[in-house]
Amino acid sequence: MTDRDQFVDETQRHIRALGAAAVRLTLIAVGAPALPAAILESAVRTAAATLDKIGPLDDGSFGLLSLSSPGPSGGGDAVNRFFPRIQAVLGPLARRRDIGTVHIRAVHRWACELTDAFDLFDSLSDTLPVPLPLPQVHPSLPFPSRRDPSAPPAVLFPWPSPMASYQMRGPRI
Repeated sequence: MTDRDQFVDETQRHIRALGAAAVRLTLIAVGAPALPAAILESAVRTAAATLDKIGPLDDGSFGLLSLSSPGPSGGGDAVNRFFPRIQAVLGPLARRRDIGTVHIRAVHRWACELTDAFDLFDSLSDTLPVPLPLPQVHPSLPFPSRRDPSAPPAVLFPWPSPMASYQMRGPRI
């Protein structure tokens, strides 16, 4: 059994157990084609809440299943919690190297309206990906070119030094 199958089976168990309850399920997919799967999985696991379930999806992205109570946000609290966390995890990496575009897709469904896990995963595939804003790689400053030995010495200060007019006194007795 693969990790993907385990994630689907675990999602199916949650749907069956919570089908009669007023619980909102949020499935979030994080995709980053330029990142190795292990790094992406680690980033999603680090950004996830304690009770969130994480697993790979068929398209190469990683899914996060979150449970939330009914409220005015309609399940958006899971996304609002996860979004800044994944930015905080991937931000330092994006500053050091080009990690490409990271996309997030999310779907919110009531547990009672789902027939099975595939119903939830199919509704996720119908959503549009949203790019995750991350810092860009800053190219390092170029090293200064070597000074030509035949060039005249560089002037340190464009103004006259106040010490230039200072007269040295003779030795003190």
